[in-house]
Amino acid sequence: MKWYLVTVNLDGTITNKLIRANSPEEAEKEALECASRKTMDLPVQN
Repeated sequence: MKWYLVTVNLDGTITNKLIRANSPEEAEKEALECASRKTMDLPVQN
């Protein structure tokens, strides 16, 4: 396994994630899944 630095755009905020994966594609997939989980956890603002 290798470490990959993946850039993720989350609701207009660009962030970098350090992901350990077997391939760049797998790292990108994991970073997007992580970002979507964080989006689900954010409180709704009125």
